[in-house]
Amino acid sequence: MIDRKPTWSEIFQTTDNQDLSLNASFPIYDPETSELLGVASAGVVLSKINAFLKNLQVSESGLVFVVEHDGKLVGTSASQPVYHRFQEKGDTVRLERINAADSSDPLIKATAQFLIKRYGDFKRVIADQRLNFMNNGHRNFVKVVPFRDELGLDWLIVVVVPENDFMAQINTNTRTTFWLCAGAVLGTLLLGVIGSNWVAQPLLRLSRASRAIAEGDLYQRIPEQNPIKEMQVTAHAFNQMAERLTASFEQIEAANANLEGQVSDRTAQLMQAVEELERLNRIKDDFLSTVSHELRTPGAHRLQREHGRAAARNAARGQALAHPRRSPGAGRSALCDHG
Repeated sequence: MIDRKPTWSEIFQTTDNQDLSLNASFPIYDPETSELLGVASAGVVLSKINAFLKNLQVSESGLVFVVEHDGKLVGTSASQPVYHRFQEKGDTVRLERINAADSSDPLIKATAQFLIKRYGDFKRVIADQRLNFMNNGHRNFVKVVPFRDELGLDWLIVVVVPENDFMAQINTNTRTTFWLCAGAVLGTLLLGVIGSNWVAQPLLRLSRASRAIAEGDLYQRIPEQNPIKEMQVTAHAFNQMAERLTASFEQIEAANANLEGQVSDRTAQLMQAVEELERLNRIKDDFLSTVSHELRTPGAHRLQREHGRAAARNAARGQALAHPRRSPGAGRSALCDHG
């Protein structure tokens, strides 16, 4: 109270020896005489600070502790107390505060030792610090925040969170994202299969109808009702093509039938002509055979000789008429020959 200002007391042991306490004292002076009239004081025990820090949700295994610049703990979110209890003579109990570097909590101890190793002591930490260090092969993230107030408090609030706590959430998010992505992919594939089947069915019907027409079944048709406009147009065009193709084949079959009838008629006529030619050929053969036979008989030879003599006489008579002044002997000879 020397400076006539409110102030915090040093941490002291309570009268019932059950806890340590910290009091904020506010002096009251007479405004006229400036005489000290009294002190208004309010205290808080360290166990209350511990309870408050335990209610903070830092992370699954992270914690918060408050330390003075001399390294002694003020409060912690861990379950261990910030002081040791010593039983002395009689009923006397002494409560001795614990240094952070000697804490029974391994994470507080490792963090305090790291800070001391880095800065030499806690008094050199005068600004916010964001650090990380390795402990037993695991990385830990540390944030140190100096806390001061107008009443003279000068503490360090240290928050330490193992990397695994961050990674656990990240891994959880990663697994969630993976399953969401897998579900989205499977859903997309399922919708794709359904959609492809929905689109492919009309195409399959068109393919089967086309194959049937190619194999000779010209009366294949496909339904034109389809929610896809392009498939409606395709089905309508296919049916029109099939109708025209059927009509063309029917015309070709009718023409083929007519042609076959004409060919049959002409074939019958040709067969009759061939038979007539064969009959005439047989008659010719018979005639030639008869003539040949007659020529080979004796009567035929005599007839030939008589014919030859008649031809000779006719020739001689012609010569006599052509030369009338020949001798009478020649005329008689000719007449004798004629007789």
